[in-house]
Amino acid sequence: MNIKKNIDYGTMFSTLDVLMTTDLPHMELYYEIGRVVSDNQEKGAAIAAAEYLQSAYPDMIGFSPRNLRRMREFYCAYASAPEIMAEAMSLGWTQNLVILEADLTIRERLWYIRAARRLGWSKSVLVQQITAATHMSLDLAEEMCYTGGNDSAGEVPGYAETASSQCHGTGSSGTADGLPAILFLFNPNFFYRGIHAGPLLVCRRRGRSVGMEDGTTPPDPIERKRRMCMENQRTQSHSDVKLGKFLSLVLRHNPDAAGISLDEHGWADVQELLAGVRRSGRQINMETLERIVRENNKQRYSFNTDHTKIRANQGHSLQVDVELTAVQPPRYLYHGTAARFLPAIQQEGIKKMSRQYVHLSGDFQTALVVGRRHGSPVVITINAEAMAHDGVAFYLSENGVWLCEYVAPVYFSTKG
Repeated sequence: MNIKKNIDYGTMFSTLDVLMTTDLPHMELYYEIGRVVSDNQEKGAAIAAAEYLQSAYPDMIGFSPRNLRRMREFYCAYASAPEIMAEAMSLGWTQNLVILEADLTIRERLWYIRAARRLGWSKSVLVQQITAATHMSLDLAEEMCYTGGNDSAGEVPGYAETASSQCHGTGSSGTADGLPAILFLFNPNFFYRGIHAGPLLVCRRRGRSVGMEDGTTPPDPIERKRRMCMENQRTQSHSDVKLGKFLSLVLRHNPDAAGISLDEHGWADVQELLAGVRRSGRQINMETLERIVRENNKQRYSFNTDHTKIRANQGHSLQVDVELTAVQPPRYLYHGTAARFLPAIQQEGIKKMSRQYVHLSGDFQTALVVGRRHGSPVVITINAEAMAHDGVAFYLSENGVWLCEYVAPVYFSTKG
């Protein structure tokens, strides 16, 4: 007779709650959920996690038992290859599933990850390319011959000089040689093609552009560089946002994600943090870290005076003392949440849940933005002056978030 075990998944559920509040990018959230499920050795962990997430976060999709198993497989597939994992994060979930579930080696997976990212392959195109075993027919490392971004008069990188001075054009579906455009995948100058509308003619002998197939001239070099600079800035900004969210996870909730530790006041050694982030497959240096701290719109992080240590200003689920001092609050404070949580809040008050404190906003609009992160927003107006009069302590973090231990229902009203 089979006897069903009574398994306590409380620790796993608490860790999932932390992840759901960290505002991670979609793919990183799935990867971290896969890690949590993988760390639980029970056979039914994926099903239990799926049922919990569906119950606790009914407005969110993607948490079926099948998808939770896939998240676990995704984590296991790349846990020992952080560099490839970092590249896989740049694709969507459905594209990653096509690659993950195909019969491919790890090197072949990397090939299709890069191809899908740089050529913009959709899920259906990926299926077609994998079915056709495109990676078997093209040696990308040797076949690169196209450049559209080379401003110098030197040779095309990686291209052997020929005896004749032929010019070859490249169209959207291939080249004048009949070679597919995929041959240009790993040439860094390939990205120039996305800046102008038409295909560029390249001189094989001298490796410089001579015109467009339709007879027009290429765009002005200064304008081209300006556009490339703007694109680089957008790429850098997007990368900083993703890095910032990972730093939030490490410094507020799970330092093990970067293999580091925090002291009793939440400080991390900067050099250890940089090394740990790089070990996870992400690119970062001191300049990038300082820029993220300086430009983060929520001012989540602070350095010590000599920039040898860094910590999150508030929002920890870990037990750390960030050395806050009690201050007198304004008359009213605000708390943004989702409408689905309102009945429980009206009954039980606003609890700190997995965090050290309840987080409150100093103005209605900020609270509304916070509420939208969790679903249909509701803003709760709190009589902070009355709470302080009754002996409740308030703290103000370095980035302007008001904190307290608990807000009883008697002190608030709601507005959707």
